[in-house]
Amino acid sequence: MTDVMRFLLVCLATYRVSELFSLDNGPYDIFLNLRKWLGVRASEGSATWRTLADLINCPFCLGIWFALAGVLLLIWHNLYSDLILIWLAIAGVQTFLESISNIRKK
Repeated sequence: MTDVMRFLLVCLATYRVSELFSLDNGPYDIFLNLRKWLGVRASEGSATWRTLADLINCPFCLGIWFALAGVLLLIWHNLYSDLILIWLAIAGVQTFLESISNIRKK
């Protein structure tokens, strides 16, 4: 796999995972419950919890941190990292196409 292809896969995978954590509910509402739990903890007044609650609700902020994980997959690539990248990149393309087609109303 070429470096350009791996870079594009990392970009798409980062997009998907950021959307998953910040906007989707997930199976059994796991991501929704995580965002709610962080919101409750943030309301207790701790700056750390407020920062984490703000982070998980912002796909742009999450994208920065998930991009770091993507860079690590770029540097230390093997069969398993390639499979993870391809899997998440396909999901990223599907999410992007769905978002521009306006099928799902949020």
